[in-house]
Amino acid sequence: MEEVDADTGNIFEKIDKWLDGFLTLLPNIGIAVVVVIPNSDIYTDKVTVNTAFKQRRSQYDIGVGCNDDWDKAKKLILEAANSCEGVSSDPAPEVIPIALADFSNNIRLRWWTESDQSSVIHTFGRVLESVYKKLDSNGIDMPYPTNVTLFHDQTEEFDGDRTKQREGWPAGKSEVPKADRIAQAVKGQKPTAS
Repeated sequence: MEEVDADTGNIFEKIDKWLDGFLTLLPNIGIAVVVVIPNSDIYTDKVTVNTAFKQRRSQYDIGVGCNDDWDKAKKLILEAANSCEGVSSDPAPEVIPIALADFSNNIRLRWWTESDQSSVIHTFGRVLESVYKKLDSNGIDMPYPTNVTLFHDQTEEFDGDRTKQREGWPAGKSEVPKADRIAQAVKGQKPTAS
């Protein structure tokens, strides 16, 4: 038996029998998925219905450079989102600064689309691509995590000698090689005896 959801147009094939206490619905939404909902879940847990309303909100956090102008970045992000097919103008997209993070200032972009999964995912892709291109073409940095490696120049004679240093490493039983100096390592020289 097939049923059509009046709001979304999704077609469900309802199985008229109970399978060991499971209500089974087969949504014909083009992704070849069987949805099996145990009765215990229906009565005891929350069930999320993403298509319950005509519109659904999506969001994405965008990191912009710490030295970039927030107002300019927010304006460009909104322009990019508003230019995308599938993004609703009512309610309109919005941008909210949400974090001064370790390598970027984060701005959350929120927008509304039709609630069916196809509209949501295709619009999501268009929005991300549009925002990236808009920020990039206007010189707004979208940084990524970076690491800084600090070299310790072992200047004390016993640096590197595990029997004498204070870092708490086990001393070991064999002779410890002499500590290397950064300048010597860069030149490819061997450590000299003290």
